[in-house]
Amino acid sequence: MKTTARYLVLALTAALCLFSGFKPEVNQPKQLRKVWPPIVVTENFTADNGVPGSASISYTAGQVYTGVQATIQGLGTINLTSVSHSPGTINVDKFEGYVAGSYYEYYIYVTVSGSPTLGWRIDSATATSIVI
Repeated sequence: MKTTARYLVLALTAALCLFSGFKPEVNQPKQLRKVWPPIVVTENFTADNGVPGSASISYTAGQVYTGVQATIQGLGTINLTSVSHSPGTINVDKFEGYVAGSYYEYYIYVTVSGSPTLGWRIDSATATSIVI
């Protein structure tokens, strides 16, 4: 009987030591990362021959803008190319583009300013037209 009791105590002690290191898994809710929709900034302008156009940029809060584009009515949308960058507290960047239609060529100029913390805006957007 003493031997059986010893084995029983030994088995209970071993089981207690073995299973005391295990903790039940607690299902914690997963932290979902908030995804902000892109902010699109648009500036309407009129080319010097009276044709309407618009310039646009897009960015996500706290990020650098992307997709600097301009649209000339009747010709479609073109991506603009960066031609200058002024660093500092407020960045000022200039972009240019060229698009040709049946009767006119358009040279488009856009200036963007701002910063990732303050946001971005289009300071100016213009288009010069030349008769082909």
